[in-house]
Amino acid sequence: MSPGSVGHLGSRATPGSATGPHTGRGRRTRIFFRSSSASVVVAVLLDASRILAGCPRLAAWPEGLVVARALERALAATCPRTLVARALASLDLGPRCAVLAMGKAASAMAAGAAGALDGRIVCGLVVAKHAPEALPPPFACVVGDHPVPGPASLAAGRAVVDFVEGLAPDLPLVVAISGGTSSLAVAPKAGLDPKTLAEASRRALSAGLDIGRTNALRMRLDRLKGGGLARLAGRRTVVGLVLSDVPGHDAAFVGSGPLSPPPPVPLERIASDARALGLPPSVTRLLARPSEPPPKVPLLVLADPHTAAHAAAEVLEDAGFRTIVDATAVEGVARDVGGRLARAPRSPGRTARVAAGETTVRVEGAGIGGRNTELALAAALALAEGPKETTRDRRVVAFATDGEDGTAPSAGGIADARLAADLRAAGIDPTDALARNDSYSALAAAGAALHTGPTGTNVADLILVLDGGAGH
Repeated sequence: MSPGSVGHLGSRATPGSATGPHTGRGRRTRIFFRSSSASVVVAVLLDASRILAGCPRLAAWPEGLVVARALERALAATCPRTLVARALASLDLGPRCAVLAMGKAASAMAAGAAGALDGRIVCGLVVAKHAPEALPPPFACVVGDHPVPGPASLAAGRAVVDFVEGLAPDLPLVVAISGGTSSLAVAPKAGLDPKTLAEASRRALSAGLDIGRTNALRMRLDRLKGGGLARLAGRRTVVGLVLSDVPGHDAAFVGSGPLSPPPPVPLERIASDARALGLPPSVTRLLARPSEPPPKVPLLVLADPHTAAHAAAEVLEDAGFRTIVDATAVEGVARDVGGRLARAPRSPGRTARVAAGETTVRVEGAGIGGRNTELALAAALALAEGPKETTRDRRVVAFATDGEDGTAPSAGGIADARLAADLRAAGIDPTDALARNDSYSALAAAGAALHTGPTGTNVADLILVLDGGAGH
């Protein structure tokens, strides 16, 4: 690929000392975990039986096994370890290189790189949300904060800067990026207080600002974002591998674009968002400051949300559903989207609609939940209230492919026309739970929360809407 181009591919470290492996020219990078020679456990790819075990209500659906197999296939199609290994097999990086992996899928991406490069990695750093059980040598790991950057994210940002600055000038660098990078490693630009940077993220998320506008703000406040990592790497050879959680192959937005210049978003719109969030004048002054264009870096998109959607659709089609994959991304306020999906006109026969994307939540209460549990609970209310000819056997599934959904200890939830009544019979008011942002607590009480644990990948969310069930 030419520099700056974007391609697309296919459809617990043991606690150690505070210094990590050599970075290529005698300097050492400060870290928090050291790699181990023990067996590598970096990703959890779920099979259908484990998905069903984590959601009793899904297991009771006539089409529950088919849904679980669809989610299983979606995760397999976006396995970071496999995708990275495949991509690196086609690249000529020479006899030695360095690898930096960041994001929710960082550990699995690092393992894929280690397998493909077979001893050619002289130094490596993983920035992750969770410390893996083990990583292959010579990787070190640092854990950041998510979804709002905190002290660990600042430490991770310093580790990234030290790692890159410590590399020998002629050592090629592979950067593996996945969603979550924006929060896990941060480095405030000069003149910006770290607390202000964290507060900007917190307010944007709490206000329900979509991820594109949130990342547009982050790109201009963080020296690692908006091409900042590419500037830091200088003139060395850099290759970017991107596991995208952004529909539409827009690699520049993944992780707030460490290797990409900020997209051409009007600065006045970004400044308007900053003012609406009540951010201090120091932020608006920094937004107005021009930044130097970063060096062009080739990016290869390994997979994205639509990869997962099409994989899930294949399973549903094989099971006899007429399947529609939405070309447009799911976005908007989660409870609004859930209601809209539940009330959508019904097509004849057994139909499955598959969509991908990421909704937002307006945080107004102190309950437990996330965008997918909120979408599912809102759908349950709408299904209960809708005309029986539309909703009688409609199923809605909202699933975070990384296995984590906001403050909920689940990957999302499911809904059917009987769920709201079952909750009320158990003494739970679903309308009140939704108003208090306590969607997870309600779904969990009815066995309708999807418990998977971290999956090791991250390509945003999958939404399934099924009509016709198992043919009943």
